[in-house]
Formats: sequence, structure tokens, C-alpha cells
Amino acid sequence: MTSFLAGAAGAVELVQNGGFETGDFTDWTLTGNTGATYVGTSPNAPHSGAWAAELGAVGSDDFMSQVLTTTAGQVYNLSFWHIYAPNAGPIGNFAVLWNNVAVFGPVPSQSPPTPQVWTQYNLQVTGTGSDTLTIESRNDPSEQGIDDISVTAAVRGGVPEPATWALLLSGFFGAGALLRRRRGAMAAA
Repeated sequence: MTSFLAGAAGAVELVQNGGFETGDFTDWTLTGNTGATYVGTSPNAPHSGAWAAELGAVGSDDFMSQVLTTTAGQVYNLSFWHIYAPNAGPIGNFAVLWNNVAVFGPVPSQSPPTPQVWTQYNLQVTGTGSDTLTIESRNDPSEQGIDDISVTAAVRGGVPEPATWALLLSGFFGAGALLRRRRGAMAAA
């Protein structure tokens, strides 16, 4: 039971520079309309740390992506924090893609765009061995922010694997046999 719980505490982070604390897009690949896409502190103060990604593509989408090494068939927790700038315009979108398939969004244009406070989103995705995480955005004429992007292996529920059950049951049977043997020895004495 202890080793089962210890696995949750030791989750390995797969996203590199998910909080943008290098002050730039190290480990990320930028494509599309990236002219107004940068790592900064304004107009959206970071969710945590010193930096956040400010996504400000106007007229067409920008994309930031990272290839992650995963285990095929493993379920992963994908989480991120997102915000629109308080003066954001109604034209824009935001989507998160896993292997070019939208797992969040696209969030359609609205006026005013929401959320205008940092909001956390949690999703689950399945690994294939090598997976591409992509953030797609556009926001005319202002920015939206993303920070603290994380992908970690999902911890299984509280149901032990068959080998764990076998070990647990053999321990119970062994303890029962030992108690039965002691009772028999005491009765004979």
C-alpha cells in the first residue's frame, strides 16, 4: 500500500518549461502568426512564478507545440491555466490539441471573451509513445495567457493489481495458519 501511494507523489512532469520560467519559449516550437506572441508579465500577470506565455496573434492563429515521450496506452493528466486580457476583443479562439486532435476547444469568439481571470483546466489524454501537445490561439486585438502547462501519468484508482492481491491474500493466509498452529500448540500443552 505504501508503494502504491508513493507513486502519486513522484509523478514525472513531461512538459519542459511549462511555466515559461526560462523567460522565453525554450523547449517549445512556435509556428503560424507569432508576431505578437511572447513570454512576459503584461497584460496578464503570470498565474505563478515570474513569467507566462502571452498569446496575441491577430488576423490568424499562432501555434506553440512540444513533442512528449509517453508510454503507449498510458493515460495522462493534462492541466493548464488560461486567461484573456481584460481588454481582449471578441475575435479569437483558443484550443489545445493532442496529436492534432482538439481535446479542449476551440473556444468560439465571444464578447467579452472569458475567462478574464486565471482558470485551471484538467483533461485526460492517452499516450501513443510520442505525442505532440499544441496550443492554438488568436485574439484580436489583445492577448490571452497560458501558464503552468503540465502532463503527468495518471495515477490508477484504489484497485490493486492482481499480483498485489495475490501477495496480500498469501499474507492473510500465512497469518491465519500461524495463529491456528499456535492455538493448537497451546491446547495440547
